[in-house]
Amino acid sequence: SSGINAEYGEKVRSLVHFIVGYYAKLFTAVMHKWRIEQGAGHFLDAVRLTEGLLQDDAQKKAVQKSLQINCYFANPTNTLLGMLASEDQAVREKAVKILQEIREFPVPDRSFNKPRINFKATTLLELTLLRKDRPELPGRWTFISDTGKVCVLQEPPLTKGEDLSRYLSQPLRTTLPCHSQHVERGVKLTSESVTRVTGHINQVGLALSTKRSREDCPGLLRARKLLKTMEESSFS
Repeated sequence: SSGINAEYGEKVRSLVHFIVGYYAKLFTAVMHKWRIEQGAGHFLDAVRLTEGLLQDDAQKKAVQKSLQINCYFANPTNTLLGMLASEDQAVREKAVKILQEIREFPVPDRSFNKPRINFKATTLLELTLLRKDRPELPGRWTFISDTGKVCVLQEPPLTKGEDLSRYLSQPLRTTLPCHSQHVERGVKLTSESVTRVTGHINQVGLALSTKRSREDCPGLLRARKLLKTMEESSFS
């Protein structure tokens, strides 16, 4: 009766199902739990929702590919913060033990690597398959990057110099946000680039070049401003 054939009707239902059950749920959670130590937990929720909500293999692979590309909050330094912020004392004790062992092998030069995601994970510790038994780096906690490189786990900057025993009795609490208005401003750019070019590299390049051009010409962003500028110049 709506005029939409069965094929497109199914696509619309699938899209609505995804928006309501996935995107809206995660967006609401981030707005409610906004602190930086809660960011890794949001990413884990996204991984678990992908496994539980999406039944179509093609849709699941597309979402998992996007999560792997944007897995910054899944870096093990962030998952350790999430474990320290847990209400479960056993989880905090595990995080403290890992941090104490990390401190036995200090890394002079800090580096950041996106991890390879374990999409079957149900806990923060499982999210990146942290291990301490790799023969090439005995005694050190390591993970595999998205490019396949073995990376040494480093201590989060927020816990350096801190007395770790404090987290055994109370969870980590900060006032730093995991999500900001700067991120929100990038959503429209990202959406526009996806509809105009294909490929992650091309989409990022278009978004960055658009942002740069708008910064260089801030007064010519909208048609109304452009027309006003032309009118003013014609009368002067």
